[in-house]
Amino acid sequence: MSIALLVCFLIGLNVALAVGKPENNCNYFRYSVTDHGRNHIGIFTADKANIKSFYWQAKFSVHGAHKDQVDQIDPFPSTRELADDIKAGRKAEVSVRFQNIENNELPKLIFFALNGKTLCRDTGYEAPVTTITVGRRMSFQPKETRTPRPLEIF
Repeated sequence: MSIALLVCFLIGLNVALAVGKPENNCNYFRYSVTDHGRNHIGIFTADKANIKSFYWQAKFSVHGAHKDQVDQIDPFPSTRELADDIKAGRKAEVSVRFQNIENNELPKLIFFALNGKTLCRDTGYEAPVTTITVGRRMSFQPKETRTPRPLEIF
């Protein structure tokens, strides 16, 4: 009997600790986890490939007055891999890390734009809420490959 009670308690605890993902209607954004489910992130994908310069902008809605739940925008999965993806003609991706989650609910994306073009817009949570805005400019230029000049002998 005590084993069944313990199992029920652990299942209930797991449900209580689960972090809810808000409704997401943006085709260029997805919620994900890293570090075996310990950290939550949001991943943004460019709307097209072969872009070399980026200005990523996003706004999130969070319950209450918690302005530190969304970290900065970073290359995804790393700067090196993002550069390789861009060089290969694939769509660029960046991510934000969610931290200090309150009420077991992730921040809700309410606006996303890339290079001034709005890609997503949604309504936020009911009041009281805080809106968090993040942005990042980045540029990737291919390295020039020079052909050595022939040696001239005089």
